[in-house]
Amino acid sequence: MKSTNRVPASGLALILLAAALAAAACSSSSDGPEPPATAAPGGPAGPSGMQANSATQEPPPAQGPQATAGGGAPNTPGVGPMGGNNPPGSGNNPPGMGPAPGSNEGSGMMEQATKSDPFKTARWSMMGYDARNHYHNPMEQSLSVENAGQLEVKWTFEVGGFPPGTPVIAEGKVFVLSTGGLYAIDFLTGKQVWRNTDLKGTSSVAYHDGALYVHTTPGADVYKVDPADGKPLWGPVKSYARAGADGTSSPIVANGKVFVGHSTSLEISDPQGTQREAQGGVAAFNTSDGTEAWHYITTTLPENGAMVWSTVAADDTAVYATTGNNYTMAGPNSDAIHAIADMDGSRLWANQVRQGDIWVLTNPLLIANPDTDFGANPILAEVGGKQVVAAGDKAGDFWVMDRADGSMVWSRTGLSGSSSQATGGVLNSGAFDGNAFYAVANEPPFNSVLVAMNAADGKDLWPPKRFTAITFGIPSLANGVLAVPINEQLHILNAATGESLKMFTTGGTIAAGAPAIAGGRIVVGSGLDYPLQASTINNNEIICYGLPGDEEKAVAGPSEGTMDPGNDPGGDPMAPTWTAIWDNIIVGTGCNGGALCHAGTVGNLTMNDKDEAHAALVGVPAMGMNTTGDNPDCVDSGLTRVVAGDPANSLLMQKLDGMQTCGVQMPPGALLEEAQRNQIRTWIMNGAAND
Repeated sequence: MKSTNRVPASGLALILLAAALAAAACSSSSDGPEPPATAAPGGPAGPSGMQANSATQEPPPAQGPQATAGGGAPNTPGVGPMGGNNPPGSGNNPPGMGPAPGSNEGSGMMEQATKSDPFKTARWSMMGYDARNHYHNPMEQSLSVENAGQLEVKWTFEVGGFPPGTPVIAEGKVFVLSTGGLYAIDFLTGKQVWRNTDLKGTSSVAYHDGALYVHTTPGADVYKVDPADGKPLWGPVKSYARAGADGTSSPIVANGKVFVGHSTSLEISDPQGTQREAQGGVAAFNTSDGTEAWHYITTTLPENGAMVWSTVAADDTAVYATTGNNYTMAGPNSDAIHAIADMDGSRLWANQVRQGDIWVLTNPLLIANPDTDFGANPILAEVGGKQVVAAGDKAGDFWVMDRADGSMVWSRTGLSGSSSQATGGVLNSGAFDGNAFYAVANEPPFNSVLVAMNAADGKDLWPPKRFTAITFGIPSLANGVLAVPINEQLHILNAATGESLKMFTTGGTIAAGAPAIAGGRIVVGSGLDYPLQASTINNNEIICYGLPGDEEKAVAGPSEGTMDPGNDPGGDPMAPTWTAIWDNIIVGTGCNGGALCHAGTVGNLTMNDKDEAHAALVGVPAMGMNTTGDNPDCVDSGLTRVVAGDPANSLLMQKLDGMQTCGVQMPPGALLEEAQRNQIRTWIMNGAAND
């Protein structure tokens, strides 16, 4: 089964089908004014009806094998089927979502907002926060373990259809895709800004460089959308041109491309025996014009199935996808993690964790099979200096592999005591904060278990936490706060200890998406229509939680201090610009030309002049020699000092965090303050411009 944001394989398929039917049924009937958003007592007044530009948009113009390196199916244009047991819209396929500062949050354009308004500078860009699917916002500073117990409802907003993905926060708005349309909601007040009822789906949207990317259901079409008014900039572009195609995989953006997995409803229906030719895959489109860059197919016939229901992940050079079960013919590509070269879509490696998983709803003999494939997004992380990819599966197991060759780093079995096709095991993604992986495994029919696993070896950081309900959503993190959706409850915990800080009942099942945490607030989608699970509750609401009196910050000082530079790059000392970093960190700490900080040309890196230093950092291979400590020289490391858009793979950021694999920490002695390091991290994430 599939997806981090979706229902389990067999179950997911039914849920996705239900979502598609619901979307078709409510297309024109739901074009009327949206129900007004409702402000919580003491909160800002909610929206009252549609705004001037909220009417339905004009129709958009048509447009256009077992872990061996280099092995596997040829990358010929393929056909791709549908997927699986995941709740609709999980992104993995529930209503989509996006990733964390990987090489993917890219060179995004900052909103032209007032520097002092944290609601306009706050950002949660994709289903999993960034292209690495960390579900962790490292920039959040307002919400903390100390004040999370004070959270309260700020506003609620009712959408047409149900919203199974992660809300995306950017430009002072919350963007939500539901089975009834695409919505933009004011982040501060909860009032509708616009809606486009022509674009519907069960995945999360992605925000990058001043644009939204949408993968629709039904139809499996990809669009680039203007966040100002919801009108398409290009699209529709088919992600998968086969019968029954759906858009359960949430788009992510990296390296100038938008990536989506493809799946079809053939897992639950078999017109003309087409299941035999169904193949999963990943499609890459150029963000500039929507042209296809490449299309990767997971299987070589007669092996079939192996759908990519979930959202993929990407780093500078590769895209990683998890696959579902086979349909009628088993092979080496189902229940696997695949690594795909971003340059041309060719296979780098594939590692299958479980063989012979054949499942389709239409065959009574096969429906008895376990259906224990991947429904979760891959997570890209660095563990002990090693670049890894990790994911949980429906059997309740968790796998961590080396990104270089797919070899196993560690695995852990039995996070929960049981699994089922519809709701069992790790249905959706986990989260990663640099120290631990957090995942929830279901024990149907009534229980789930939250585990916090040491990233180095998979051992528990604190005793597993049990809940008397199952989960369809994904945990997320920020500033030590862990938000965990368990059916219709949102649990707020201390990530370091598992201690409960607060709990909300949303009134609807939190489905296949994650709570988005930014600007001191938590925004979550509530409501799931899932025929295979009677306990799900559908209320079709977006709910925003925040701290008491936080509305005043829209006029007072900034909260996420590393964010918006406004029109004066050097004016705000915490702006994520090279000018602010140079003036207030490098010069401010005496590191420009100082004896300990590249005086002269230490490592061929001059830190005497702002422009020269920038030119010697961004895109430049590491050349430094190490004269102290045990780490090797950096000159032959193959690392780059600053990789624009990718803090995790930038040697500068590794040294600033004290996690370098060559050379020494920067600056020598004590680390910079966390806010300063996050300021530099955001600058790199946003493209490392000389601004």
